[in-house]
Amino acid sequence: MSPIPFRTLALVLIVTALGAIAVHGQVVEPKRTDQALPEYPYHLWKKKVSGEVVIEHIVTTNGSVEHPKVIHASNKKFIRPAFEAIRKWQFKPGTEDGVPVIASIQSTVRFKIENALPPRDSPPRRNRYWAPPAYPEKMKGSGEKGKVRMRLKISRSGEVSSAKIVESDHKGFNRQAVSVAKIWNYWPAIKNGKRVKGVIEETVSFEEDPGQIVMSVAKTTDPSHFAGFIRQTERIHELLTKVGGRYWSPFSNLSKNQQKALPRKMRYSTPPVYNYGVSGIYPFAELLANHREVITGQVTISAKGEAIKIEWASENANSALKGATTAILESARFQPATRKKKPVATKMNFKINFDPYSGDVRITNSAASILKKLRLEGSKAKFTSTKALDQKLTIVTRKSPMPPRLGTPEETEGTALIEFYIDEQGNTALPRVYKTDHPGFGYAAVQAIAQWKFEPPLKDGQPVVVKVRVPVVFKGE
Repeated sequence: MSPIPFRTLALVLIVTALGAIAVHGQVVEPKRTDQALPEYPYHLWKKKVSGEVVIEHIVTTNGSVEHPKVIHASNKKFIRPAFEAIRKWQFKPGTEDGVPVIASIQSTVRFKIENALPPRDSPPRRNRYWAPPAYPEKMKGSGEKGKVRMRLKISRSGEVSSAKIVESDHKGFNRQAVSVAKIWNYWPAIKNGKRVKGVIEETVSFEEDPGQIVMSVAKTTDPSHFAGFIRQTERIHELLTKVGGRYWSPFSNLSKNQQKALPRKMRYSTPPVYNYGVSGIYPFAELLANHREVITGQVTISAKGEAIKIEWASENANSALKGATTAILESARFQPATRKKKPVATKMNFKINFDPYSGDVRITNSAASILKKLRLEGSKAKFTSTKALDQKLTIVTRKSPMPPRLGTPEETEGTALIEFYIDEQGNTALPRVYKTDHPGFGYAAVQAIAQWKFEPPLKDGQPVVVKVRVPVVFKGE
């Protein structure tokens, strides 16, 4: 069930899995039970500037706050601390006929000098995303595993100026750990409202099975500073697609002639190496039309190991498949190319075959069964309603979407409504963009939802396929 907007108590609009219907019922609005005070931005606190931020958000059935979205802010510097505060608020859930429901409401976070928390100094904290190190090539087959703890010095701009090994289980891991640490990026430390140099400790774990490479926060760092930035454990194995007994990579290094054509500043002595990424999602309309195509081109890899620019081999390629390719490139992380032992930006070739049954981007057997039904029955195809299930859908694994960079260079906030199916095993299938503020948000949201996992949906004790719609909100930092 989608959130109930508490705009009026006479009529409640409930968006179900298969559409919108109007119902009458006894509705009780959520009530706030615990309100965390926001932390004041230093310069506004010093100038004694008051203000407020109006936020629309979801109140879940357990009273917690999810998906905050700014409606109005008297000063944009209040937005971030307002988000941090409202995520800590607790509510008594809204109800309909006595049953707790998910509700959409608006709340106001007020900044008043007389009751404000003074701004706090903060250590460096991890930025949106960064790559864990790959297992050292020379140690593959050794079966060795262990951890490396490093002390990193972070500059005022958030770059790692130095990395020093504090403790290591095996010296063979040290070079790899330090190498990747130097391309990470952080929010710099703050003192008296100003960016300053800082120090942070990080621990990386190595195990030859890529599913076991993890990142963890050192105990000397306060995890509360990292809300919204950290993934406590990255199981890289989940992000790789295994094709024909190998880990699929859509990337290849440039030919000698292509290297010669590069600008001098992009030439390298050691080429970039693809570390990992997510498998692509086949656009729904192209699946229905049985459209198959190979998308090729070049991608520019930054000195930090991220894709920053795409050059398509053909501008006439299918636009939806190009959008799906962009989402694949967004997720990719690399060991950057080097020249004189320093990372440099350069280019790589990419080639992605979209074929639902034998391509690089394909669909599962379960998705193929659903697709067959849709092709045969069209709009008359019937699936179980969430209302008819024995119990509410329970999500087991949920991946947060990565904000798009390549497809939406000027967009920082937006919403995408994603429609998808949940099969008899609880896996998501055939996610599609139902509605979005910008195509880039849609592709990024689909990429994340494809990795969600639910408890198998049951009707009369038997597993069934259900169709649902979920809003995904992107917000700028």
